[in-house]
Amino acid sequence: TSSASSSSSLSSSSSSSSTSGTNNNNGGGYTVRIQPLDEPDNVVIVSRDLPLYGYSSANTYRWSCASINLDAVSYPGTSSSAILIILANKLVGGQTYTIVLSSVVNGVEVGRDSIVIKVAERPYGGSVVVSPSSGVALSTMFMINTYGWIQYV
Repeated sequence: TSSASSSSSLSSSSSSSSTSGTNNNNGGGYTVRIQPLDEPDNVVIVSRDLPLYGYSSANTYRWSCASINLDAVSYPGTSSSAILIILANKLVGGQTYTIVLSSVVNGVEVGRDSIVIKVAERPYGGSVVVSPSSGVALSTMFMINTYGWIQYV
């Protein structure tokens, strides 16, 4: 456990390296990769949309996940584009998801990459203290502090 004062988060526990496939029709190699998450310590807030950026030298994109229907949890049309945008608050705390990006040319998968995302449980057990307890909007300076929050990652 760890103390925290933030809302639920996602963390990328690992990302596979990019892989190359071969198109059997012309023998050329293709590269497919997912950009690692940019957040410090790979932690992002689930109350915001989560963009995943992919690259395919074949310029075709198919995002998938065995444990969820990505079309149901992402912006329409993004599961077949270079950027998959998973909507805020759609993934379940405590679950791990392996998101796969594959590229298909003439009906043949020519490359794939994946990223593992672990969704943290919501923090609990803490309190919020506001001081002063009353005042005038836009006039009184309020101090807001959080204490004792516990979050499992």
